[in-house]
Amino acid sequence: MSNKNRRWSKSMEKDGDHKRAEVREIDNGYLVTITISEQKEDGEMEIKEKEYFSKENPLEGEKGKEKQTKEEKSVEDLGKALLGMDIGDLL
Repeated sequence: MSNKNRRWSKSMEKDGDHKRAEVREIDNGYLVTITISEQKEDGEMEIKEKEYFSKENPLEGEKGKEKQTKEEKSVEDLGKALLGMDIGDLL
């Protein structure tokens, strides 16, 4: 596959917290990585990271926050379930 090294990412930072979604094309689909770095009250950084496989790229074709696609919704729901927080701002 000629495009197997293609990558997409989106990130945001607010109040010392950093959220990042990265998508990497692999032979049979996409590897999605969600990373959330949070500043704790004691000054320590807590980093949470989850990876999963997707048949479609949840970040592809993102222009101006059009309607949320089915895949984007599933990524958001997965983030909520795995990380216990809303990652909708990443997508």
